[in-house]
Amino acid sequence: MRHDRAPVARAELPGTVESTAQRKQSGVNDGRQAASVQARAAIDGENAVIR
Repeated sequence: MRHDRAPVARAELPGTVESTAQRKQSGVNDGRQAASVQARAAIDGENAVIR
């Protein structure tokens, strides 16, 4: 689900005019995604241990 969101949003964009805006936002989005991925990895790791 998480990797459905970003690529689909990027695929919908034309990519010419929006690409520059996307580049700026991509830094923020990538940062958020990286944090969320790490958080999920930690949670998944804990869940795996609990299971």
